[in-house]
Amino acid sequence: MNHLNISLNVSSENADTCCKAVGMETEGGMLHRSKVTLNHEEGLLNFKVDAVDLTALRASMNTYLRWIDMCINLIGDD
Repeated sequence: MNHLNISLNVSSENADTCCKAVGMETEGGMLHRSKVTLNHEEGLLNFKVDAVDLTALRASMNTYLRWIDMCINLIGDD
């Protein structure tokens, strides 16, 4: 199993909004080769990927980072 943890510095309000918006994608069970979790704490949006291989890890990472980036750009960050 391959693991990746990323913490992004964003405001607490934006971290909560992104976590709710992008986090819905983690609940569908559509990913068979990877599992993604999102959570937030004061000023950080935490993003974790567990994948069976590096290809699945990279695909999940790229997808979710793009969604998070889109979310932050839409709502505006400090």
